[in-house]
Amino acid sequence: MRDVVIRRDCRAPLSLQPKLLRALRQRQHRRLMGIKMVDFDIRVISATNRDLRQSIADGRFWQDLFYRLYEIPVADRSPLLSSLAGRR
Repeated sequence: MRDVVIRRDCRAPLSLQPKLLRALRQRQHRRLMGIKMVDFDIRVISATNRDLRQSIADGRFWQDLFYRLYEIPVADRSPLLSSLAGRR
């Protein structure tokens, strides 16, 4: 399993958000210029300094994507977060 950090996810264009959501749901993606779907196993760490609930209300962020990214409590990621916090 690999860790993927997405920063400033609320700035992702609306055209990219459904593609990201589909990839996270299906755990598959198509490589650039590729024909077949490729499986992947990742853990997503997402961070933003904006109020995503307000972005959802304003129509700038997909609610489904928000809940897909928000579904795992921080406690489940504590080993990774503690290692990142130690870098300050």
